[in-house]
Amino acid sequence: MEIEDHYSQLLGIYSPWSISDVALNLERGRVDIVIEYTDDTGPCPECCAESLIHDETAIASNADSSSVMKSSPKPSA
Repeated sequence: MEIEDHYSQLLGIYSPWSISDVALNLERGRVDIVIEYTDDTGPCPECCAESLIHDETAIASNADSSSVMKSSPKPSA
């Protein structure tokens, strides 16, 4: 099992989201996780209408791997 798959299962990250990178930062005592939104469209966070995506990366950092921050996909202008 790849480390990205491990963290996907641990944190409950499922399609259309995926973990593209996991880095252990011992100096700062944390795990840095890069989460990407993999679809071309997604719901607008304001009106929920399907829109093209222009910013598809969220970064989560959590030392104990018990929670994750996800950003909503941002619609294109």
